[in-house]
Amino acid sequence: MQSTQVIIIEPRRGWSFPRLGEVWEYRDLLILFVRRDLVARYQQTILGPIWYMAQPILTALLFAVIFNRVAGIQTNGVPPILFYLAGLAGWAYFSQTLTTTVTAFSAHSHMFEKVYFPRLLVPLATILSSLGAWAMQVVTYFIVLMIYWASGTWHQQHFPWETLICLPLLAVYTAVLSLGINLWIISLTMKYRDFTQVFYFIAQLWLYATPVIYPLSQVPTKWRDLFLLNPMAPVIEMYRHILLGAGEIWCEGWAVSILITLGILISGCFMFDRTQKTFVDTI
Repeated sequence: MQSTQVIIIEPRRGWSFPRLGEVWEYRDLLILFVRRDLVARYQQTILGPIWYMAQPILTALLFAVIFNRVAGIQTNGVPPILFYLAGLAGWAYFSQTLTTTVTAFSAHSHMFEKVYFPRLLVPLATILSSLGAWAMQVVTYFIVLMIYWASGTWHQQHFPWETLICLPLLAVYTAVLSLGINLWIISLTMKYRDFTQVFYFIAQLWLYATPVIYPLSQVPTKWRDLFLLNPMAPVIEMYRHILLGAGEIWCEGWAVSILITLGILISGCFMFDRTQKTFVDTI
């Protein structure tokens, strides 16, 4: 007679760290989730991926009219459209992963009751699938930049091509920060449903607390310490430094940002692992 192997899966007690090895074991499922998210975004749409290129341009135009023309916020000699596109290239990926993770997690809720798989795959799939939109927004920036160069409207004396390798590193860093925040969001929203609306409000305010519509150099010195608490502030400035040569390399801000990001990620992992055992009961 052939022996039957029985695997018993039981929730762990107390505080523990997620089993990261399971993510690698279920990598095929992770790829399937990412592929499904990409297909769901672009299937049966008129514009498809083109929308992810048109959206930052329309947003940059709106910012240029409201904040540059009306409010008079200067962009340090850089054309407003390029200034805002460079900032949005970093911010859009971050905000998109935050606002879509909760919805994506709820969409997979019917699977939690039927089959076991690492719940960590859901936020990871959302973050990875959003990289496609991030890449298209970066391409959009370079298309608009080439138009400026071709028309002679604006031209950089020296474009730091050698620093473009840092763009993927910034995307990875943003993904790590997004993952940590997403783990906290999922843990809280699964227990307190109304926290979803509170978070959406916080995400909107976060945009104005980040130097996306204004350069960090225009922030008064007495307020600089508050910006140390925003881990995305040096990231946006680094995008502008790489793409425009106009942003600051804020060493002090980067040091604090890395510490905050690690703290959010580690604590988010512990919080997520402790609460995921009750996800089925709360759904």
